Amino acid sequence: KNDRGDVDGAIADLNRAIELNPKFVLAYCNRSSSKETKGDLDGALADCNRAAELDPTCALAYVNRGLVKRKKGDLDGSLAECNRAIELDPKCAHAYIIRSPAKMFKGDLAGAIADYTRALELVPYNCSVYSNRGTVYFMQHNWTNALADFRRCGELNPRWQDLSQLSIWLTRTRLGEKGAATKELAAYLEKRWKGARNNWDDWRIKIAAFLLDKTSESDLISAAASPDIMKGRQQLCEGWYYAGMKRLLADDKATAANCFRKCETTKAVEFMEYHLAQAELKALAAK
Repeated sequence: KNDRGDVDGAIADLNRAIELNPKFVLAYCNRSSSKETKGDLDGALADCNRAAELDPTCALAYVNRGLVKRKKGDLDGSLAECNRAIELDPKCAHAYIIRSPAKMFKGDLAGAIADYTRALELVPYNCSVYSNRGTVYFMQHNWTNALADFRRCGELNPRWQDLSQLSIWLTRTRLGEKGAATKELAAYLEKRWKGARNNWDDWRIKIAAFLLDKTSESDLISAAASPDIMKGRQQLCEGWYYAGMKRLLADDKATAANCFRKCETTKAVEFMEYHLAQAELKALAAK
């Protein structure tokens, strides 16, 4: 139910499981994940704590607690929880996946890449890990490795291709291949328009159209609005980041920096674009 988006239904089932067995560790772990998805971080943390009390050797309890602490802004606490999970289970891929962003947010890009690489040794077909590692490579200006990871992500899961194609366009353009990058993205966009998923309201399709000069910056930012506060914040974060990147790639550094600062004001710290924008601001300030 959780994976299908019925988070309330998942929590209801887990509540019933805990009523039947108040010492069911996995039920607390899973319920913490569902609560975290709903944004109930305090409730998620309480469930993690209870799971760890019932079974101090349960690596998943510490991983989940690491995720919640990271989302609450406690990066050092998040790292400590993930470290403990790895001590208990060195093959817990999820612990490396959760620890990686905490390292990245603290500026340890090499450590983040090492964790993502270890995770891929354990779960070699995880498309999100390729996407995230590619993003960290992008922050390092390691365009070749970033491009390889973005391509691998899209190959593994068609549902990730929209994001992968946007990242590929940015990376190839940074490599000096803007013409080829634009041709590739345009071909992909045309295929999407003709396919079953044809939908002009799709947010990432709007970003692609913006990169291809088919829609304006103001229209893109207007399209980011959503009645769902969290979704709207995420989309505005992405919108300002891509607006900034397009300006930067056109050598309009002053306007690019302004866009990146607007991306920062969304405070969407859990989204990669927020940290990408910060990295670009640091790079601009260093020049």
